[in-house]
Amino acid sequence: MIQSIPNLSVNEICMKVKSITTKEISKRFPEVKTKLRGGNFWISGYHANTIGPYTNNSVMILPF
Repeated sequence: MIQSIPNLSVNEICMKVKSITTKEISKRFPEVKTKLRGGNFWISGYHANTIGPYTNNSVMILPF
């Protein structure tokens, strides 16, 4: 789950998360890059959803 300020778009947030995690994983596990098809760590798409203050977070299914 990510909480953000309203002036960032969902696309900007996803791009930042993908960039940061790619750099960190590549730094910690350099062998991963050699196993990737085409050298890309992430696919081009993403899924985003919102929750409100009355949502039951315990029933959310995350694709991780």
